[in-house]
Amino acid sequence: MRVQRTRAACFARSRSPLTRCPLGARAERVAVLRLIAGAFIAAFADAALAQTRWEAYIARPTPERAALVEVISYSSSVDPETQTDQDLPVLEVQVISCDSEAVRLAFRLLPKSDGDVAEQLCIMLGRVIRTKPKLFLESLKAAELDSGLLGGLVGNFGQEYVDREEADAYEARARIKALLTVKDSSLKSIRDGCVRLLRNVAGA
Repeated sequence: MRVQRTRAACFARSRSPLTRCPLGARAERVAVLRLIAGAFIAAFADAALAQTRWEAYIARPTPERAALVEVISYSSSVDPETQTDQDLPVLEVQVISCDSEAVRLAFRLLPKSDGDVAEQLCIMLGRVIRTKPKLFLESLKAAELDSGLLGGLVGNFGQEYVDREEADAYEARARIKALLTVKDSSLKSIRDGCVRLLRNVAGA
């Protein structure tokens, strides 16, 4: 009899607009939590979709993401110049580490950049020469850059070398030595062009 009265009381409460059976209340709470979780997931998904490929690369600079980037662009109303200055060091670390996709990315960005951004790209790419000269030459050849960019690319050693002629000449000679280790006949022409420019810097 007690069980029947309890069930009846529960049924009566569930029919009231002001009360609910405990089981019904728990189900409602679960449903609400699911709705909230779904809203959060949707919000995060929208944010991810809003990212540009450049922003996605900077967030996680993997070779796979580098291969997808064609331009530096931003999804939000940030100042592009300021944000680019903050982001380029992430690319620089990957380039100097000789990540081949990062090197190719920097070469792709170079003809689309100007001013300080172009200079930073030249400096970081030039620093690949001594470590991976063949990678540098292969990427340079594939990029098909305007010949006017070549001098700044191989002969700009960075702010650290300004007004330091001996250090400048030493770096140029070190780059020449590295480039001359590349014997691939398909890279000979572009290699020799880089060497000629560096010999002007080295005074050789």
